[in-house]
Amino acid sequence: SYKGNHIPIDSDEAKSYLQKEKYYGTQILPTALLDVYKTKKESTIEIKKSDENIESLQQAIDEDEQRTINEPIDDSISVSQIQTEKSKKILNRFNYCEQGIQTYSSPKKDVTTLADFIPYKKFVGLANQRIIYEEYAIDYAKQQNDKDKRKQKINYGPTKSLLEKKIIKADRLKPEIITKRRQVQILKAIERVLNQNRYHELIFNFKYFEDKSDEIRDPMGTLFPLWKFSSPYPNRSVTALTWNPTYSDMLIIGYGLYDCAERIQGTIAVFTLNNNHPNNLIHTESTVLSIDCLSSKPYLICVGLMDGDVIVYDISVPSGKAVFTNLSYMCKHLGCVWQVQWCTSSTDQYSRFCSAGSDGKLLRWTCIKGELRQVLVLDLPSATKTTRLDDGTLLTIPGPALALDFHHHQKDIFLVGTEDGKIYKASINDPGIIDTTYDAHDFAVYSIQWSPFHPNIFASCSADSTVKIWHEKLAECLMRFDLCTSLQDICWSPFTSTLFAVAGADGKVYIFDIHSNKLEPICEQLLTNELGKTCTKIAFNSIHPILLAGDETGWTNCLKLSPNLRKKAKIRKGIEFPQNYEPEFDKLVQELARTIADNTIYDILNVQTNDNED
Repeated sequence: SYKGNHIPIDSDEAKSYLQKEKYYGTQILPTALLDVYKTKKESTIEIKKSDENIESLQQAIDEDEQRTINEPIDDSISVSQIQTEKSKKILNRFNYCEQGIQTYSSPKKDVTTLADFIPYKKFVGLANQRIIYEEYAIDYAKQQNDKDKRKQKINYGPTKSLLEKKIIKADRLKPEIITKRRQVQILKAIERVLNQNRYHELIFNFKYFEDKSDEIRDPMGTLFPLWKFSSPYPNRSVTALTWNPTYSDMLIIGYGLYDCAERIQGTIAVFTLNNNHPNNLIHTESTVLSIDCLSSKPYLICVGLMDGDVIVYDISVPSGKAVFTNLSYMCKHLGCVWQVQWCTSSTDQYSRFCSAGSDGKLLRWTCIKGELRQVLVLDLPSATKTTRLDDGTLLTIPGPALALDFHHHQKDIFLVGTEDGKIYKASINDPGIIDTTYDAHDFAVYSIQWSPFHPNIFASCSADSTVKIWHEKLAECLMRFDLCTSLQDICWSPFTSTLFAVAGADGKVYIFDIHSNKLEPICEQLLTNELGKTCTKIAFNSIHPILLAGDETGWTNCLKLSPNLRKKAKIRKGIEFPQNYEPEFDKLVQELARTIADNTIYDILNVQTNDNED
């Protein structure tokens, strides 16, 4: 062990040792270690002596004391000078030990185990004039929105009372805003009363009028005109039309132009039957081509636009709030969205809808947290559009999808019609797989719809002036009707299983009833007197016996069906039927079975279950 003593640095003994070292220029105690240090309380000099040289050290100290006994002590030496004059700090065993003793030796590891894996990700980008323009438009809209928010903020000051704040706020608000917030309900009630008095005769005819002439010209029928709804803006066509599934007196109409060369804004108008002025107007960036309303949430509508975008709006808000939008411009359609339709089942947690575009893609969109997330369901091939590359490879161009309809009972099964006249049957559960292909028409298929009474029957209309009725198990159509004009839309009647309506390019509405006449329509109604104007969209009301028909001039006509156009199947007396007997289903099966001379066709038509049913 080592022994030592601590000498205060300001003491006489310490100064004498320092004077001797300065005088001789050498170290007085060669075998001792001199350590100079300062603490917070006091500064000391620690002299450490070894047991082996204790006697020699003591003799050297006595000789030095005798030599310097008469020498004066320099009091001017300070602590700082002592520390600066010290040439080197010598290590000792009190504050120093070898590295191998105090350092923990870490085990050896491979370098690769200490480094994180570097992720690799492929990125493919596209920059063209459209994407650049849309990014600038989004940034400009955001700047305008921030500017409006700054204008709405009112600084009342820290010393204003509550009454003074209310007075300042009322002074700064515009009169029309105050009226809208406080008197909108009163104005709507007054408007409803005035419209009821103004259109009293139309309301009476809507409820009670029946055309007695149907008894004479049976089975021919008529369409009685009721209300007419005009476009909010001139030179706009009716490009989309649908009824609200919950509120039977509410209709939603989309306006725009079919000419892709003219880039105009589209409009969505929400009407009620007792008011020819829209209750709500929603403006879009381009023409509205398709609209569908969600049955479980009747305030939500999905909209397909001409620029390839899809948006979900909330029509309960007066300005029409866009609640779900597509944030990524790389994921939307590259062409017009011709058809959108909700495909949400009761087991789905989120609302979903599908869209068919002119780029040949069928996309499924899911509404999650204010945005739309898409999944590719089907990429349609084209049977007519092909091109040959320089190396001789034959490349097939995707065929534009123009029509789409989902099964009424099985929401995963759908039909899609293309521009080259093909109809494809597929399922959402099997993306990229086409179950059945129908060589339906010679030209573009504009509309497809499943029958509401038979799960396996659907009808289609095309630009080749034909209407065809199909069974999903048969490759050939069951019935065919030829007209002298291009057909734009088709819709089955919700009252009679054998009746459907077709919109013609000559401005007429054609109504067929295969129970009464299998060759010609039983009713023709001209909507517009302008030459060359097309009847674009039609839609039956699910509760009331009325039909909506929109044309290219921007007018939408509400027409009431005469009694001959809504005859229901009669149950024959004296015959016992099974418990689940449906007269409309049996009526449609019998009429279709008579068109084909085959004994097995009735058994095929009489099956009510679908092949893909789980």
